[in-house]
Amino acid sequence: MKINTDKLREDLPEENRGAFYVGHFGGTMAEASEIKSASPDKLVEITRRNGVSLSDYETD
Repeated sequence: MKINTDKLREDLPEENRGAFYVGHFGGTMAEASEIKSASPDKLVEITRRNGVSLSDYETD
């Protein structure tokens, strides 16, 4: 499976902000800087850890 990491890196902070405001989970805000510098593998790990579906980021 190939992932569009550029799009994922762009969208993931928004996904985390929603989790922060709805679930009051402060750790998601701390990940914002980690997301910017994460390797593609680490980015996928962060995404899975936060329960975000990778299916929207799959490429051919």
